[in-house]
Amino acid sequence: MKRVLFALMVVVACKSKDKATNTGSGSAPPPPAFDAAVAMTVDAAPAIDAAAAPPDLTITADGVGPIAAKPKGASDDEMRESIAAALKPFPDLAVQFDVMETEGETEEGYFSVKKGDKEVLQIMRPAQENGDYEFHAMDPMFSTKDGIKPTDKASTLSKIADIKCVGMKDNKLGAITCTSAANPKLTFVINAENYKGKLTKKGDPIAIDKIADRAIFEIVR
Repeated sequence: MKRVLFALMVVVACKSKDKATNTGSGSAPPPPAFDAAVAMTVDAAPAIDAAAAPPDLTITADGVGPIAAKPKGASDDEMRESIAAALKPFPDLAVQFDVMETEGETEEGYFSVKKGDKEVLQIMRPAQENGDYEFHAMDPMFSTKDGIKPTDKASTLSKIADIKCVGMKDNKLGAITCTSAANPKLTFVINAENYKGKLTKKGDPIAIDKIADRAIFEIVR
């Protein structure tokens, strides 16, 4: 009798163990508990700025738009390639190496940026080693931070507080130029056609109102 009772107890114990082991079989395990501390350590995905500013062609002390004032490359080909790379955001602009005649019947090489057949920007090679390009912007697609563009009337220069204009004889940039001490790297060249005012070697001061209706021919950086 004791052996039978012991056998029954063993069978019952085994069944109880199997039942405990198989509990929940055939169903998904319960989800892990939410750990707020761990969740806080997950980095959020960076936000995408849908209103990112498009590239522009602003004339600054650092250059013109994406074209840096400091040349990249030593040879003319390397410089041209770096300018072309900078202008990639502007597929309608192309750059090529060209030659212009200067005073004394000499020729000077430069980089010509064109929109179609129209030259809109001249980039002169540095005059000295480790120097900057000299930019001549002639199209209103280029502008200063003040919004002043080639073809604007000279009267728009009055928004620059310390602007000063002079009439200068034999000035290679032009007979009438305007500059500002606040941004000395920019020169505004005014159309001087049929100008009857005084021109001197040192430069005679000209009031803005005397040339207000004349156009800005180019902006030189």
